[in-house]
Amino acid sequence: MVSVPPTWSPNGDPGAVFDRSVGLDGVPEGYRAMDARTALKVRITLCRAVSPV
Repeated sequence: MVSVPPTWSPNGDPGAVFDRSVGLDGVPEGYRAMDARTALKVRITLCRAVSPV
């Protein structure tokens, strides 16, 4: 029997679950990709790049 560590354990890697990342404006595209089975899980990134002043 193979045991899979939970993603919240220190030994787990939650990043391994996601195979695509999209910004907030790419959420519909992420859902389409999961529906079409071209992506398993899509991570939504909320950070914006800040331009230097």
